[in-house]
Amino acid sequence: MKESLNNITLCISGSPSPAITCPPEGLDIGHQLGVVCAEHSASIMSTSTTGFPLWVALSASRAGSTTIAFSPASSRHEHVDIFRLPSDGFNHIVYTGFGSSGASVLALRSSDAVIFGCGGMSSILECVTAIQEGKPIGILEGPWETDEVLEEMLKKNYPDYEHVITDTDPRRLVEQIIKRVKLLRTS
Repeated sequence: MKESLNNITLCISGSPSPAITCPPEGLDIGHQLGVVCAEHSASIMSTSTTGFPLWVALSASRAGSTTIAFSPASSRHEHVDIFRLPSDGFNHIVYTGFGSSGASVLALRSSDAVIFGCGGMSSILECVTAIQEGKPIGILEGPWETDEVLEEMLKKNYPDYEHVITDTDPRRLVEQIIKRVKLLRTS
């Protein structure tokens, strides 16, 4: 049975902390991205975090999208008291017990595509994982270095990977990613 073309899940990748790599306007851009995802009825997957992905999830959830976080913790207690991660902002939290890297891989594998905003070193792991999984990759270009780092890495190491879309506009990027997901589902 073929998967419905209307149920799109997007993994949002970005900095786990709003202060590390996101300039102040980065969180506003994350908010815009979340609203656009909701307008397209896309569900949001991400690791449970406090940075860019949380801002996207908060906005998407408020606008009616389903948001699911994959926690590195194995329980709510560990999630809140040990990892000190938020429990608000997501409709559902999956306690993986797999640490940060494992939670990232699960979020990615559970999604149709990944969109990168302002991020850090974990974005490189998630980008390589997306390529290995054959997922469309959206790179939101903005006032951060993540876009440049990922684009350079992809150009040098994966020049033939054809599922990379870059854009400065969250709306255009989401629309292009959704088109690519639907195209891959029908091929």
